[in-house]
Amino acid sequence: RVERVAIEGTTGEATAGVQRAIEDARARGLPLVPVGAGHTMGGHTISPGGIALDLSGAATMALEGPLLRVGAG
Repeated sequence: RVERVAIEGTTGEATAGVQRAIEDARARGLPLVPVGAGHTMGGHTISPGGIALDLSGAATMALEGPLLRVGAG
């Protein structure tokens, strides 16, 4: 069984969600695997007994002055 954690929202919200997921996985001793738009066909984003960090909802872009922040989804 793979536990799926969805990350969504603005860049700041998504960052906070990823940080919480990392802390949770560490505390529980579980592997954490990032999942993006589902391009992998070989099962690289599967970790039985672990946490799949679904970043597809973090498809954001924000222009902050001369800096463009792009989400992982």
